[in-house]
Amino acid sequence: MISPWLHRLLEECYPVGSIQKVDALTGGESNQVFRLDCDRSNFVLRISHSAHTEASLAYEHRLLQFMSQRIPEVPAPIVTHEGSTSLQHDGSLITLFPFMPGRMLDDENEAECMMAAQMFAQLQRVGMEYPDLSPRPNKPRFCELDWENNHWWRWNEVESLLFHRADTFLKTVSDPDQRALTERFFAKRNFIAQEREVLRDWVAMLRHSGRSPLFAPTHCDYWCNNILVKEGQITAVVDWDGCKAEWLFYALGRATWDFCKDKCQHRLNYQKAVRFLQAYQAAGGPVPSTEFDLLVPVMRCVCIIEVLLGLQDAAEVGLNAQALRNLLSLENLQNVELIV
Repeated sequence: MISPWLHRLLEECYPVGSIQKVDALTGGESNQVFRLDCDRSNFVLRISHSAHTEASLAYEHRLLQFMSQRIPEVPAPIVTHEGSTSLQHDGSLITLFPFMPGRMLDDENEAECMMAAQMFAQLQRVGMEYPDLSPRPNKPRFCELDWENNHWWRWNEVESLLFHRADTFLKTVSDPDQRALTERFFAKRNFIAQEREVLRDWVAMLRHSGRSPLFAPTHCDYWCNNILVKEGQITAVVDWDGCKAEWLFYALGRATWDFCKDKCQHRLNYQKAVRFLQAYQAAGGPVPSTEFDLLVPVMRCVCIIEVLLGLQDAAEVGLNAQALRNLLSLENLQNVELIV
């Protein structure tokens, strides 16, 4: 499960005592995550993706320590005997966290979704007290996204696939269902290209509009798999891998979409979104209603980013159903106006 060398390193460097059992945990998308049952307590070991840097991880750990002192549901990293919050192992950075009990939140459960809204209000409110607004290394802000070339896609390659190599690509797709999905995607090539330009220009216009949206460190991947629940209460908010100083409305828009989208119809459940935002407001959420006009465009940005990512990866793994779901959602969000 973990190497004998790592097993020994953890026992020597951390106040865990003897490690009795190691189990892999689900939910880690880019990192490896394990539960460690030790004779002193239980812990979670995170082995970060090799792309993570010490400076970026140190930023995350400082924020977690600050948040954990004020919100006990936020786990702070365990400190080594020498005072560090991470170690190097086999080219990767490792972090140890306390094990937090609970199951993943059920986003079909109305009460749990409203609890999530209230917790997010508290997280963002406390985040505004954090004194450091500097950018997180290796984690560009939403408004700084390069819509031509970035970590997820290279537009010249995506554009070539959509407009110049579609027929050639289709010949490589033998599965009938996969071929039908791919044809459906390519039929929307003009819409995809147009939405990329529209949303790119919207972000640029907002950045230079003179508006001053609230800005503070925040959890930027707040969804059901990163929230643990036990006995009707939230017990933990985990996976702060993407946290950074950001427009707070951006993180709120992402969260509202994740908790309030209709997964069958690929559209926003409008009334649930209103209730989610009302619960956020009632709990003292700092994003004012005057910024709620920005939430649906954020949702559209989330969808187009997933669509472009799916197209970039298509040459290696083919188009997937998730990319199509995001394309359908993007269409359904075009004329939505969210009023709370």
